[in-house]
Amino acid sequence: MIAQTRRKFINFLASAPLLLAGATAARAGTTHKVNISDFAFSPANLTIKAGDTVKWTNRGDAAHTADDKGSEWKTGTIKRGNSGKVTFDTAGNFNYFCKFHPAMKGEISVT
Repeated sequence: MIAQTRRKFINFLASAPLLLAGATAARAGTTHKVNISDFAFSPANLTIKAGDTVKWTNRGDAAHTADDKGSEWKTGTIKRGNSGKVTFDTAGNFNYFCKFHPAMKGEISVT
């Protein structure tokens, strides 16, 4: 009887990491790409999930930024050929613009 109980206990311990891994596995975030060219963000509007990342890549000659109008986040200056990224952990709508070219605007909707 003790050997059988011990075997059950050992089998339970062996499966515990698998049970815990399934319980704690988080959704891997997706990276969404936005190109900056011709003084525009493309696409300008995105709907993403919490935990996703947006990566802005400058394809134009002028330097740009993608700055949240609410000052929650900023990419910093993105020069030609370079990128800036922001990971969105909370739901909400985020309007952004280029600080060098304020007519350049976009929106990220996080669900």
